[in-house]
Amino acid sequence: MNKIVYCVLFFILFNLRFSFSQDERLVPLPNNPVLINEWKRINNLSEMESTSERMLFAINDTLLLPFIDDFSLPGMFPRSDLWVDSTVFINTDFPRHPPTIGVATFDGLNKFGNPYNNVSVSSNWCDYLTSKPINTYDDGQGNQYNPAVGLFFSFFYEQTGYGEIPESSDHLVLQFLDSTGVWHDTINKTGVAPGPLDSAFTRVQITITNGIYFYNGFRFRFRNYGSQNGNIDHWHIDYVTLKAPPNFPDINDVAYINPGKSLLNDLTAMPYSHYKNGNITPPALMLNSVNYTMFNNSSSLAKICRFVDQVYDPAGVEIF
Repeated sequence: MNKIVYCVLFFILFNLRFSFSQDERLVPLPNNPVLINEWKRINNLSEMESTSERMLFAINDTLLLPFIDDFSLPGMFPRSDLWVDSTVFINTDFPRHPPTIGVATFDGLNKFGNPYNNVSVSSNWCDYLTSKPINTYDDGQGNQYNPAVGLFFSFFYEQTGYGEIPESSDHLVLQFLDSTGVWHDTINKTGVAPGPLDSAFTRVQITITNGIYFYNGFRFRFRNYGSQNGNIDHWHIDYVTLKAPPNFPDINDVAYINPGKSLLNDLTAMPYSHYKNGNITPPALMLNSVNYTMFNNSSSLAKICRFVDQVYDPAGVEIF
């Protein structure tokens, strides 16, 4: 009798193990914990500080050309002096080999880092990145822009990066707002099979010559179409520019493309008390060298760069 019970029990456990092993799979995160924690921090600020933080999304005066944003400034939200919404995620972690450090990432999460729709698996419009109104009529000094010559619009984009690949039904769309208040699709990029676009940025260049876009109050926006139920279907954009002639396609910029690395050996951080009083001598905790990667965005074949290092003691006094 006992042998029969043992055999039945073994059979049940074996089948349970086999069943669970068949269900093991990698799935994307359902949310963005970095953004969620940032909003917790903002909500815990004093009333004055909190109001100041939420000024990120204020709309001010019309901008003059050139319009340039490489998303390199610290922070997780778009710059309030250039953009009017905040649903994209400004970060340095998702892109592969960006033109400059920092990108705007489009996904299926809202500005708080949570899914737009936890229930539905159908696709819809997700993140928006909308510029503030821009004066494309003149330079603010009375010199009108000529549609025959045009204005130059440019940006870099990458699908996936270190994120999740968009499907063929997913899109990254660029729209222009005309003088009558109608949005027009200008660029529509569709998700493609895994390949070079997953790990390299492509530059899109447009010369704007249609007179309906030459007025004081022009706006443009990016938006993505995809799944609304998670941290998936990733698109990344970088180095958005809108310029007047001459030589407007040129980018004169040599930029870091990744954040600085820790100088500690095998660690990203350590309490100073541990570093100072540990059993291991500090030199053994440090790396001998650190590599940083830069990208020459200019049309020149070579650029001469000057580097400056500054070292401070624990009191904040510069010692090197």
